[in-house]
Amino acid sequence: MSDPLSDPSEPGDRDFIQSIAKGLLVLRSFSAERPTFTLAEMARETGLSRAAVRRVLLTLQSLGYVEVRGRQYAPLPKVLDLGYAFVSSAGLNGLIQAHLERLNEEIDEACSAGVLDDGQVVYVARAQTRRLLSAVMGVGARLNAASTAIGRVLLSGLDDEEVRRHLREHPAEAQTSMSITEPERLLEEVRRARLRGYAIADEELEIGFRAAAVPLRRSDGSIVAAINVGMHVSRVSLEEARAEIVPKMLAVADAIERDLAMHPMPF
Repeated sequence: MSDPLSDPSEPGDRDFIQSIAKGLLVLRSFSAERPTFTLAEMARETGLSRAAVRRVLLTLQSLGYVEVRGRQYAPLPKVLDLGYAFVSSAGLNGLIQAHLERLNEEIDEACSAGVLDDGQVVYVARAQTRRLLSAVMGVGARLNAASTAIGRVLLSGLDDEEVRRHLREHPAEAQTSMSITEPERLLEEVRRARLRGYAIADEELEIGFRAAAVPLRRSDGSIVAAINVGMHVSRVSLEEARAEIVPKMLAVADAIERDLAMHPMPF
């Protein structure tokens, strides 16, 4: 990750607080793939100097956002407060949660909702099934958009050139032997989601697991979020997912959209 902070040149740079930007850069470097960093590793990851990274990490440690484990730094649960602040202020969680829970009760499958942010799906609500599904994402989790059904639905709100740019900047990585990673094939998947109004990813995130997703639209037709249902292939066939699960999801999406029309989102 290169340092975007070293040469500010836009008008109004005097209002740009580099220390805040550096702190956010460090926090965003933590992920499921890289849950811990040494000081040197974080400096390489962010492009910041070791001295700058040390000051940021010590400050975050003092504030309770990271902890030190030997020479490794790791995020603490307090980091989730930052994500929940967005979810709460945007009103998405409260607006969508009750609908997800009703859908969950009806189909007995894991349901979630997410938005598109910087090439990733950010999950903002979840209704868990009684059965354990390892591929279910918790609130605040992020995944590459192109790799998921919900991400392809969110990307379907962009035009083809924007989708191509997204795929160049955020290439998909194979998670299973079923994963689609080729940009042109992914573009076709996004086009298919745009045409059909839903997407299905079949064992691409985890073998034995498939997901279906449908969009949530503003009153002007633009996509604000999407809902996702995850299911085991042994419980729900591909045909059943299309013929039974997706129509129920679309009905719930319609109900959520009516609520969105009455309570517009601030983004």
